[in-house]
Amino acid sequence: MDRIIKLFISAVYYLVFEIYYYFKCLVGEKRNNRSIILMYHSINLKHLSEFKRQIARIKEIGRIISLDELEVSPEGEKTFAITFDDGFRSTAENGLPFLEEIGVPSTVFMPSGCLGKTPHWASDPDQLYYYEANERIMDEDFLRKFPFGIVEVGSHCVSHRRLTSLPLDEAKRELEDSKQSLEKMMEKPVRFLSFPFNDYDDNILSLSRRLGYEKVFAATPVPNTHPESGFLFGRVDISPKDWPIESWLKFQGAYCWLAFAITLKRKIRSWIS
Repeated sequence: MDRIIKLFISAVYYLVFEIYYYFKCLVGEKRNNRSIILMYHSINLKHLSEFKRQIARIKEIGRIISLDELEVSPEGEKTFAITFDDGFRSTAENGLPFLEEIGVPSTVFMPSGCLGKTPHWASDPDQLYYYEANERIMDEDFLRKFPFGIVEVGSHCVSHRRLTSLPLDEAKRELEDSKQSLEKMMEKPVRFLSFPFNDYDDNILSLSRRLGYEKVFAATPVPNTHPESGFLFGRVDISPKDWPIESWLKFQGAYCWLAFAITLKRKIRSWIS
């Protein structure tokens, strides 16, 4: 039901803003397009064909860029970035070879302390939207075989825990140890971070910046007006299991309303507490 409600609101949001931008264009104003950063998880073999169709649709709409290019795209150009959370083997076996074949850059966020293991956070039935029940996280051998010219590895912390629920010194170890471990493993800088469970606050953002991360990524859209805009970037969750209209609306930026809804929800929670 939650998914259907989001789809309905997104469709209304899209129609309203299309009308708004139509009249703006009539008076000579250009339409500003934000980069849409997509967040995948599992790319299971049985859903690979739909993943390929989604990537083909994206390429018809705009250009797929790396995370380095987020702030340098020409004005008015619609751009997308592809990311994968959790580092599942299915991503390495199915999704990444296809993207490499067609020259599409991507970033994989790895929980460094979980390599080769079954994801402990995947036991919730609601999480099956993101991955299959038998998923495993790729091991060090998979990481070393990455085509690093086109695939970037980022940190997803060490043990995939909610950072704000940890003492600050323990949260710091999650952020720092993952970065150092992955850098040692791959002999390359780890510059990007994705927050497990979309769980972060001002303290976590400050810690991430001090530890040397260049960009950090939420699992939901983030308002342009966020104080950490330019360091903190929002994403739109997507799956090969999405309905065609659902994925199409995501490609059009119609799920960006979630940035304001989530901000309002957090403010209400802070007022109540």
